[in-house]
Amino acid sequence: MKDRTKNALSLFFSGIIFQFPPFSWCKNAFYRNTFKFGSNCLVGHNTRFINLHKNDSAKIVVQNNVSIDQDVLVDYSGGVEIGEHVSIGPGVKIFTHNHEFTAETAWAKTTFGGLKIGKNAWIGANAVILPKVTSIGEATIIGAGAIVTKDIPAFSVAVGNPAKVIRTNKAEQL
Repeated sequence: MKDRTKNALSLFFSGIIFQFPPFSWCKNAFYRNTFKFGSNCLVGHNTRFINLHKNDSAKIVVQNNVSIDQDVLVDYSGGVEIGEHVSIGPGVKIFTHNHEFTAETAWAKTTFGGLKIGKNAWIGANAVILPKVTSIGEATIIGAGAIVTKDIPAFSVAVGNPAKVIRTNKAEQL
């Protein structure tokens, strides 16, 4: 399926009508068949998965038992992989492309970078994950409204603008 069609259908299925039975099964079937979605995934209304720069190698993989709340934007043009049992809060924005400007050019070169979100991670409401981030570790918590500008290690709690790790949990504490 062409990216333009995927983007249009993603926007169509993000509407509130597709949150209610019997319409929600249509949206879930679309996501499972168009993208690589695992079982028992929930996607809130007005959530969009968009390949903003039509990168041919772009893909999104969502493992089992993932909850993506309402009003989330996932730019998967650089590739996104979301691990099992991940929770993404409302209003989160994830970007995987960037523009490199130089003094010699008026138009920037678009660069892409993949993002991997480890299993059991929580991303709080209205957090923004910027393009240079390649990894959010396993069991990591990103606070509400955080602006993530660099990789966050596993078992960490990161908050603020820019997001900073304020605590590291041991695996046995979880």
